[in-house]
Amino acid sequence: MSRLKNSTSEDSIQYMCILSIFFSHSLNLVIEIDGNYHESESQKILDADRSKMLEFQGLKVIRFSNREVVEKTEEVLKRIKSIIGLL
Repeated sequence: MSRLKNSTSEDSIQYMCILSIFFSHSLNLVIEIDGNYHESESQKILDADRSKMLEFQGLKVIRFSNREVVEKTEEVLKRIKSIIGLL
């Protein structure tokens, strides 16, 4: 948890014309929170392309739905912490 608290971050950042919800430069980590419109097949394709572009730049991308963040907050935090532990 201390690594999560101490990471350098901004609430949102624009990176290569992409607006992300959370970006940690020190961890090379992008966290995306997806609204309902991300459930359409066309948006899923765009999201996958977006993630690939960020990953190509050396960033780790993880995505959560709004519903996950609101209804399963502890699980979301555990997943983030486990990923940070691997970076």
